[in-house]
Amino acid sequence: MAQTPPIEVLAFSEEAKGQVHIVLARLEQGKWYKRQLFRVYNAYHRDVAMSTDRRYLYFLSAQTWVGELKEGGDLKPLSPYLYLCVFSPNGRYLLGKSLGGRTSDLVVFDVHKRTHKILTEGRVDFDGFGWYPDSRHIWFGEEIVLNKHNPSRPKTLQASQVDILTGNQRKLSTNEARRINTDWGLLDSRFRIGGIAYEPGYAYSRSSQVRVVISPEHPSATRQNKGRQSVVVQWQDGRSRVALPAAASVGRYLCFRRFGRRSVGSAALHKRAPRFYRLCRSR
Repeated sequence: MAQTPPIEVLAFSEEAKGQVHIVLARLEQGKWYKRQLFRVYNAYHRDVAMSTDRRYLYFLSAQTWVGELKEGGDLKPLSPYLYLCVFSPNGRYLLGKSLGGRTSDLVVFDVHKRTHKILTEGRVDFDGFGWYPDSRHIWFGEEIVLNKHNPSRPKTLQASQVDILTGNQRKLSTNEARRINTDWGLLDSRFRIGGIAYEPGYAYSRSSQVRVVISPEHPSATRQNKGRQSVVVQWQDGRSRVALPAAASVGRYLCFRRFGRRSVGSAALHKRAPRFYRLCRSR
């Protein structure tokens, strides 16, 4: 039987004397290991993420924090305000939406320089945002009121693109907006939050050459398993295969991505214990 690839997840661990740490937990050959990253003063959190280059950690609790993993020590406040953020593909920037107000700002943080720039200000209703693969351009969607004199009338969805270096902003065409939810390089959930008519479910390998999706619509679907969900592996060159066939109930399968470069895995949830499988290896 093929050896199960290691799995790594960010978690919280309560130590002696009530100390709480963010840890990197690793499951390898059936055993759990953990590496302490940063101490936090309570386990309350809204979001936590690591940059793809494994250099920075973003943490959202009562305010927005960032820490450099090589330095260790304490997390440092990035902003006293709440920002729901995603790292850029190159790991240098955080793109964040402000929380808690009647309107929202979209802000980009340079975690190297600890500076920030407001890209859009005072927007009412964002409908997703994310990065392009070049780590220079971002997209966002928002609901636009067609009749400002009657805000209760139907709204339309508008997608826009911003150059984070120049601040230049333009509206996307219908075809460009459609690409947000179809292009391989734009669907990675590590680099986006929501989106116009977006249905989440893709988990990418670290190299982004392979992804896993829970899907009922694979070509191998039959009348008997129609409407049931299968775990499908997809390659960027267009190949795909069913790794785990249609389950009898929604929620039986749990997909994960490891932080390693070449493996994608999945866990089949059973009553006694989860069984883990390596689904594929990318090139």
